[in-house]
This record gives sequence, structure tokens and C-alpha cells, in this order.
Amino acid sequence: MKKKLLSTILAAAMLFTSADLSTVTVYADETQEQSSGYEDVQQAKSTGDADEAEVEGTKEAVGVNADTPEEVDENCQMGTSDSGIELYSSVPTSYDEVTHADRFASYTKVKGIDVSRHQGTIDWNKVKAAGVDFAIIRTAYRTYQDSGNLFTDQMAKQNIQGAKNAGIKVGVYIYSQAVSVSEGIEEADYIIDQLGGEALDLPVVLDYEFYTDGRLEKADLSKEDGTSIANAFCAEVAKNGYIPMVYANKYMFENYLYPDKISNNYPIWLANYTNKTEYKGDYAFWQFSESGNVDGISTSVDLDFWYDDGTAMNSSFTGFRQMTDGTWKYYLNGKFNQYYTGLAKHTDGWWYYVKNGLIDWKYTGLAQNTSGEWYYVKNGAYTQEYTGLAYNAGNWFYVEKGVLKWDYSGYVNHTDGKWYYVKDGVVDFSATGLYKHSNGWWYYADKGIIDWKYTGLAKTVDGSWYYVKNGSFAPSFTGLVKNYNNWFYVEKGCLNWDYTGFVKHTDNRWYYVNESVIDFGVTGLRRHVDGNWYYAKSGIINFSFQGLAKGDDGAWRNVKNGCAINDFNGLVKNGTQWFYVKNGAIDWTYSGFVKHTDGNWYYVKNSVINFGANGLRLHSDGNWYYAKAGVIRFGYQGLAQGDDGAWRNVKNGCAIKNFNGLVLYNKKWWYVQNGSINWSYNGFVKHTDGLWYYVKGGIVDFSAAGLKLHTDGNYYYAQKGIIKWGYSGTASAPDGTQMTVKNGVAVK
Repeated sequence: MKKKLLSTILAAAMLFTSADLSTVTVYADETQEQSSGYEDVQQAKSTGDADEAEVEGTKEAVGVNADTPEEVDENCQMGTSDSGIELYSSVPTSYDEVTHADRFASYTKVKGIDVSRHQGTIDWNKVKAAGVDFAIIRTAYRTYQDSGNLFTDQMAKQNIQGAKNAGIKVGVYIYSQAVSVSEGIEEADYIIDQLGGEALDLPVVLDYEFYTDGRLEKADLSKEDGTSIANAFCAEVAKNGYIPMVYANKYMFENYLYPDKISNNYPIWLANYTNKTEYKGDYAFWQFSESGNVDGISTSVDLDFWYDDGTAMNSSFTGFRQMTDGTWKYYLNGKFNQYYTGLAKHTDGWWYYVKNGLIDWKYTGLAQNTSGEWYYVKNGAYTQEYTGLAYNAGNWFYVEKGVLKWDYSGYVNHTDGKWYYVKDGVVDFSATGLYKHSNGWWYYADKGIIDWKYTGLAKTVDGSWYYVKNGSFAPSFTGLVKNYNNWFYVEKGCLNWDYTGFVKHTDNRWYYVNESVIDFGVTGLRRHVDGNWYYAKSGIINFSFQGLAKGDDGAWRNVKNGCAINDFNGLVKNGTQWFYVKNGAIDWTYSGFVKHTDGNWYYVKNSVINFGANGLRLHSDGNWYYAKAGVIRFGYQGLAQGDDGAWRNVKNGCAIKNFNGLVLYNKKWWYVQNGSINWSYNGFVKHTDGLWYYVKGGIVDFSAAGLKLHTDGNYYYAQKGIIKWGYSGTASAPDGTQMTVKNGVAVK
């Protein structure tokens, strides 16, 4: 990124000329291009090689010949004068001339460059051999004119590939002139689109700087606005899977941005041309010169350092890094998390206590980590040495190997010899009743402490009741137990509230238990746990009952000797009606035919025999059968109407689904298509006698004479409803049109 060093040439300039220089604008990179720049642009204009931005940039560069506006002015280097302009007496030209800030003493200092089309064709292998390990390559730019058009750097792809092939780490940048958040996002999307999914080692950078009288400078944005644009760009880049970064010069960061509101989330690239920068803010890259000479590049080039701490460019890094002052900073997803307080995990797998982003080595106590877990901390680090109850902030917590076991519920033997009930990691002094220990056993607690003297029924917190003896669950008992005014079913020491079914008591009777309690009000069918249904009267099974009975599920079943016959299928009479029973129960949804023990098939509608059914009825096999007085008549032949209104051709009592043709019924011939009369059919139908009959509205029209339209679109000559193939001559169509007929067919 070539820096615009907009300067008013003072004493030095006066040595060379006596002309008035007060109106002349000079750019730092122009000295070697003054003789050829204008000719290059003119040639490009004549050949069509220059893009719109380049031509416009040349026009507006105030007497300066340059390739593009951004190559004249990228990343303005401003100082402390009233005008914002600073003259540098000595800009470093090599990496060895730089003194790094003390804070980077432990960092790896990686040498790099940033380039654009301005550097021409680059020999990247020579660049690598010269000691350059990274390159930030211009991929796109926005023009400084009011139009603010976006363009692609024509050398971008060549430079990216060349650098990668040479083993140089690559990042990219866009020269920005964004004046709104939407334009910042637009620039991010534009450069991402230009990348086309290209993998990068280093960030996608927003090059945020003024151009004299350019659209960004003229916008006169506030710090808030500039910062919002930068962050919007970065967020859009991050959303697309790349690491974002913001580039600006020292003056820009100090006067037109809030860098701390950027660096909290994204890395900073500082431009400051000096051998030792005084910038106090956070930054991961430093561009210290625009005047570097690197083997493989024919022009001067920007020189940079990347301070690699192992985290800044690693968006997946989470852990601690020791700083130059000895403090340990906590990084989350590659960013310093200065607002975090709590436990954080290092890359070594250990947990440390962090306060405001730094490890607090003095802290001892309980602390919460990023996952919500609590640990016992001693001198800033998690310790595994302690297991037992620990007091903190008015409560006792269960700690196991240094970890607060929030998922632990059970009893803990304390140093006082008592067993305390812990619920979700905390001693519950309100616990009275049965509580499960971690060994799976149940114990009776009184105000959080086991009472070894208690015997009787006890309730758990989940509503279960157990039989307790001497404070402990007693699993040896199964049967009915009376408690207060009810009888309860206890199974292996547990009152099973989920149990519903019959239980045999010591009096040899079977009692119906509903949710563990005997229900003496039950009369009717009830389901047992063996899957069978039994008939109960006043809560006791009546093994002598025969007939249909209703269960509490609403179903009616066929019962024999007090037990429903689950596999019964057939017709059962109850009162004056016959019902269809399927798999032991009346199937109220069934409509169709059922074969009875008398050999007849009866039509059942909604499970009840319909003796009034006459005509076709649909069976469950998908066929239509002819019934009379509710019984299938297998001897019936001819047409019959179903309860759906359709007339079908019937043979041996069953409608023929695939039948197509003419059928005689009630002295008329009817056209049957796909088994049923097609009332909408108008046209000719070939009969089994070989003749073609004219059908109108599904019925053969023996009065039809003259030309009649067939479904094939042709007119045929008919007499008495039959096509006369031998007829040739003229005939009238139904609309009166005279048509020529040849061999029975009208000639179109």
C-alpha cells in the first residue's frame, strides 16, 4: 500500500527551484514515475487497457501522473501539525533499521510486504529468498471520486498464486473509500467475491485512509461512524470464514477511529513510518516503511512486521499467552477477552482463574468456568486434591476431585459422622423423605440427615413410595399394603404408582389396582399387565361372566369366563343387533363385508350389520359387491348402483373394475368405462359384435343419424346409431355444415 505523503515542500524544495511551490501537491512515490506516467495513461486510453478508475484517477491527481488514484494515495501518513501533515526526515528502508516496542520482546517478528498492481510483475521466489515470509496483496479498491466505484486489482490473482507457490503466507486488502456501514459491508462482500473461496493464511484487510479531497475525506465522518464502518466490514468478513483486520496510519487511528473498539474483536495493522513507533494502542502488524527495496521487486515496496504470538491470526485459538510484563492473557477464538472473569481452560488442558482477562494467581476459592462448571481453585489454578463438602457463600457444596458436581445427588458422609443429603451439588437441609443415594439405594432423611431409626412408608421427591425399615429401603416385600384408609400395591418394596392391573391378594381374590390403589368402584372390563382384559365387579374379577362388555378405553370386547378373547374375529349378537368384533373388540370404524359362521357374507357399516343394504357396497379389499338385504348375492349379473352413486358392471356379485364396453340393462345399452358407467361420454364405442355405436351421455343413441363427432376429433357417418363404413357422399354436421364423407369418415 503506497502511502501518500502529502507535503508542502519547504526549504529543501527551494534549493532546486525559485518557482512558487505553494500550490503544488507532491506525492512520495511520484519521483520515479514523473517521466513516464502520463504517457502510460495516454497509451492505455488509446488501447482500452486502462479501467475507468485509473483514467479518472489520473485526471484528478492534480498534475500528477499515476497508474490509479489509490496508488498515488493509499494510507495517508499524517502527523501532528495543524494541517495533519508530517514530514519524515528518515524513513527506514530495511528490516534491520527498526526498533520494536518492548511489549513484543517475546513475539516472533515475521518480515513481510504489501503490494498492489503498482509493483508490476514480481519474482516471488526471489522475494522469498530475500527473507520475506508474508505478503498482503491488494485484491480490490474503491475510487476516491464521488461515484466510489469498486474495481479489481488486475495483478491480484497472479500475485496471490505467485506468493503461495513461493511458500509465502498470504493475506489480502481492499483500498477503501467507504463512507457508510452499507458501503463497508459492500466492500467486504466485493473482496470476498473476488477471492472466490481462495484459502488465506492471513487476514482480509480494510485499508482505511483518506485521499486528498476524496469522497472519504469530504464525508467528514465522526469517530463513531468510521469505527462502525470498520467493524461492519470485519463482521462481514468473519461471517464468510476469513480473519478480518483493519489498516490505518497512526494519525487516522488517533483522530478518526476508536481503535480500542476495533481491537477488542479484530487485529489492527498500524502504518507509522519511523524506526520506532510511539503508538500506544494495540496492533498485530506494523507497516514501518514505504521505501523498502526487496530483491524480485523492481519498485520500492512497503515493509511490514507481523508480531506473531501464536494467537492473533488463529481464529480457533483459545487459551493463555504470557505477555512481556509477565501477566497471562486469556484469548477466546483468537481474541483477547479482556472482559471475562471466571475459570478458563488453557491449551495444556488445565483450568485457571481469570479476572478481567488476566490470570489472578492470588485467588483461592470456588470459581465458574466458561461451560458453567464450578471448580475448587487454589492460588489461581484448579486443584484435584479435595473431595467432600465445602462451604461457600452460605451453602455447603459437594466437591469431587476439585470439581463441584452439580449433577451429583445423593448422600455424603461428613467429618462429623453424619450423612447429609446433597441435591444437585448442594446440601439440602429441607429434605425430608426418601432420597436416592449415588449407589442406587434409598434412605430416609429428616431435614437433610439420614434417620436410621425410621420404619414405614415414605415418599420420594418424585412421588414414589417405598417401604422403609430402619431408615433404608426394604425390597423384600411384594403385595397389598394398607396405609390409612387405602390399600396400596407394593412391588419389591416400592409403591408403584404407575402400576395399573389386577393383583392377587392373600384371600385368593384378584383386585383391580389403579395407579397402585385398589379401586373398589370398578365394574366392567379392565386391562391387566399381561395384556388381557378381565371383567371386574366392585373391583374384583368375576370369572363367571359371559358376553360383550365395555372397557375403560371405550372398547367393547367379547368375554368368556371373565376374560376377553383377544384373538376373536367375527359377528357377535348383543341384544337385537349383530356386531363385528376384530381382534377381540368391536371395530366401530369397519365398513365392509364379513363372513359369518352360516357361510353368508353380511354387509357391516360402522361395525353393525346393515340388513337394509341393497345394491353395491365397497368391501375392505377395494372391490364392490352386490348385496340384497345386507347379504352378498354372488349369482347377480348386470349393472348395479353403489352407495357412492356410481353404476358398475357386475359379474357373479362382484363389480368388474377393468371392464370397458357396452352393457345391456333395462332394455338400454350403457357405456361402461373402467368398470362404471361414464355419463359424460359422447362418441363412438366398438361393441363385441364388431359394430361402432354412437353413445351420448353414456347411453347408446339409436336415433343418431348423420355426422357425429368422435373423441378422436373426427366426424363419422351414422345411421340408427351405428357407423356406416360403406357410405361415401355428403352429410350435414351437427352444426349444419355440409361435409364430404368417404367410407363413413368426414374428409377434413
